[in-house]
Amino acid sequence: MAGYVIHLAIAEEYLKKHKDVKEDYDEFIKGVIYPDSVTDKSLTHYGIKSSKVILKDFLQDNEINNSYMRGYFLHLITDYLFYNKYLEKFTKDIYIMIMTY
Repeated sequence: MAGYVIHLAIAEEYLKKHKDVKEDYDEFIKGVIYPDSVTDKSLTHYGIKSSKVILKDFLQDNEINNSYMRGYFLHLITDYLFYNKYLEKFTKDIYIMIMTY
């Protein structure tokens, strides 16, 4: 999973870039943090584990109609991208860098 610091940094950037959306800051941040604050992350990540986020299932079960839910969804999008786009690329890049050093 992307760590708390990454989730919070992405949340802050989202808020900076979407000032037209009047978010309740505290609720938004609570939503961003909540999915990783539980013992069984499969329940909050809508997948068999936190690295297997199923965004469609979250959207079928929830309405994204307030700051908390937008923060929660941003968390899930971050994890989805982390595991499905960036982790593999960075792992390969680091491996190549180490092997060519």
